[in-house]
Amino acid sequence: MKIVNKIRNISRSENNKVSDLKAYVELIKSEDIIIDCGANVGNIIYPFADIGCRIYAFEPNPYAYQKLQNKFKKYDHIYCIPKAISTVNSTARLYFHENSNNDEYYWSTGSSLLKYKNNVMKNKYISVETINFSEFIKSLNQTVKIIKMDIEGAEIDVINQLINDETYKLIGQLFVETHEKKIPELVTKTNLLRKRLKDLKIDNINLNWV
Repeated sequence: MKIVNKIRNISRSENNKVSDLKAYVELIKSEDIIIDCGANVGNIIYPFADIGCRIYAFEPNPYAYQKLQNKFKKYDHIYCIPKAISTVNSTARLYFHENSNNDEYYWSTGSSLLKYKNNVMKNKYISVETINFSEFIKSLNQTVKIIKMDIEGAEIDVINQLINDETYKLIGQLFVETHEKKIPELVTKTNLLRKRLKDLKIDNINLNWV
C-alpha cells in the first residue's frame, strides 16, 4: 500500500478527526515533504524534525516566527518562511489578537489576515508578504505527503484555489482547522466547501482537524 493511501486510511479510521499528527511520524521518510501553514512556534512539526524530511513552515507573525526560527535553526532540511498563506503573491495586513498587548508571543496564534475576525484589533496590524500556496506546491515538483493548515480564516479561499487548479492532487493529506465558529462570516463559505469536497469525492482534504 502506498504511503499516501496509508495516510488516507488512518484519517478515515479516525472519523476524519485528527488531534495528534504524531500518529503519522512512522509513515514519513526522509525523501518526503511536509508543509505547516500557520506553524506558530513549530510544535506540530517538531516530532518530524529528526526524520530528515523536507519541511516548510510558514508563519507570518513576527513574534512566533522568531521562536520558530530559533527552534529549528540547526536543521538544514527545515525551512522557516515568514509569509502568510494566500491565493496571491503580494502583501497584506496581518491583524493582531485583541489581547496581544498583554503578551505578543502567547496571543500570536490569534493573528489573522481577516480584519473582520471577531478577536483581532482593527487598528493593530503589520504588513506581511503573502504567497500563492497553489503555485508554491507546484514548484516543488513532488507530492507533498502531509500539509497542516491553520491560518485563522484564510483557509477557505486557499483550498478552493487548490481545487480549482487541481493542485490538491499533489497532496497526500491536507489537515485543516476551519474557523467558521469564530468567524460567522465564514459559515456559508465553509459549508459550501464541505459540499464541494463531497460532490467531487475529494477525500484527501480533512476539514475537521483540531
